[in-house]
Amino acid sequence: MVVADAPDEPAWYQALEELTPRLHAWTQLRLRNETDATKEDFVQEVLFRAVASHSRFAGGNVAAWVFQIAKHVLLESLRQKRRDARMQRVDGHTSRFAALHEFPAQVTSMWRRAAKRDDCRELLAFVAELDPIDQRLVLLCGLEGVSVRDAAIQVGLGEAACSKRWYRLRQRLRGAFGEQNS
Repeated sequence: MVVADAPDEPAWYQALEELTPRLHAWTQLRLRNETDATKEDFVQEVLFRAVASHSRFAGGNVAAWVFQIAKHVLLESLRQKRRDARMQRVDGHTSRFAALHEFPAQVTSMWRRAAKRDDCRELLAFVAELDPIDQRLVLLCGLEGVSVRDAAIQVGLGEAACSKRWYRLRQRLRGAFGEQNS
């Protein structure tokens, strides 16, 4: 979703609501070895930060902006995980994310609705059957909205090869899920 200016609060929540299934799928694929509770905490943290920093959004691609937040939260959690492995936490917290009571109820319900959607579960099952490069292309080009040129660099393919591979993969996605989901 691309918007010219920062949307008002109801429109902002609507944009996040529309984006949450993609964020859910991205999280399921990125945090494959984590518990469902950790994945839910992660998505809620991303949505919470997006809501909290709404006033700093200057317009443009909402999805790209939210996925930037997600990447920062992921990096923070990886750094924290490394620190936690070296020392035991003394603050009494069991989560590396903010306390759940700080989340607006609307953010929590967005996650729950996305997690229950059949199309999300079907997409995750579809992606699980793909080879690792195609999985990365779904993450990068399909969910994050990264250009084929940038995705090619990240997956280690030439731009033309990556473009053809992404085209074929989109055709398979359209065949499996229809035009609106591709």
